[in-house]
Amino acid sequence: MNVLTSKKFPAKSKQFFRSTVAKYPKSTTVNKPVKRVYQKSKVAPKKAPAQNKQAIMKLSKQVKTLQNQRYGEIQSHTQHVLLQTSNLPTSTQPIAFLLNDFYDQPILKGVNSSGQATYALGPTMTRQTYQSDLDDQFEWNARRNSDVVSPVEYKPVYTRLRLSFDATFAGLTFPGKMRVTILKIKPYESSNKLSLNLPASLGAYRYLAERDYSPNRNYFDKKYHQVVYDKWVSFRGTNNTGSESSVIRKGLTISWRYNDMVHKPDITNNPANQTFWTNVPISQQFWVLISADDYMNGRLQGVEIGKFDVWRDPHGV
Repeated sequence: MNVLTSKKFPAKSKQFFRSTVAKYPKSTTVNKPVKRVYQKSKVAPKKAPAQNKQAIMKLSKQVKTLQNQRYGEIQSHTQHVLLQTSNLPTSTQPIAFLLNDFYDQPILKGVNSSGQATYALGPTMTRQTYQSDLDDQFEWNARRNSDVVSPVEYKPVYTRLRLSFDATFAGLTFPGKMRVTILKIKPYESSNKLSLNLPASLGAYRYLAERDYSPNRNYFDKKYHQVVYDKWVSFRGTNNTGSESSVIRKGLTISWRYNDMVHKPDITNNPANQTFWTNVPISQQFWVLISADDYMNGRLQGVEIGKFDVWRDPHGV
């Protein structure tokens, strides 16, 4: 019996055995979601343009998923820092940090020394770790936070930033304001003798939360600054007499989804003291600037910053 003409292997299968080209199952070459769009509906038939649009959208999502896979799997962590006393922002000393820096970064505070604007290092924003009074098997959050952002390359996906401000108002006093700004520094010619890069010139970003009629009020300049988010938080005491005191807490949440960008800081030990902002182009740096007006000086008691980051990196560390 000729095996190629038997009932088990019909004659039309001869081509399969004679071909020298690798054959793949249809399931690996057919885009099933797109195919389903073009299948006849039992309800009301869709118009061709609508079918085409839906099919293209499904296909584009699949392509995007494949593109993202080259950057690695989704990873996430939570970070936290508490600012008190000398680390708090004032009208003359704002604080700043990078929104898209997913490493354990310090909070920077603007200072001035003999007319030179600069910055000082504050507490570090760190990931929550394992607790000594709880067995590791119960700490799913600490396990998730063990994912370390690759020092070579990563793709930021999403950040949820939560800020909490605590202030104390004694007696009958004027209300105060805090200001939270996310900005980018635009490229500019060094020949104009201006120095406004962050964080080097952080001390010059003072008085940005002052009242409009204050002679000290400072303003952003659209020639040099791209403000992408700006939020004012007002504080007003609830005291009815001069002998009363009130504690006020205000919160703010910022949800930020990044566009298609990949950071390649390639941080190494040589030379020393490399950071995200020293190795990543200025055009990719999103600075969070927290300013206070003069009525908040001495009244602001604490600033808590919580940060939830989601990213992809190809190294899976």
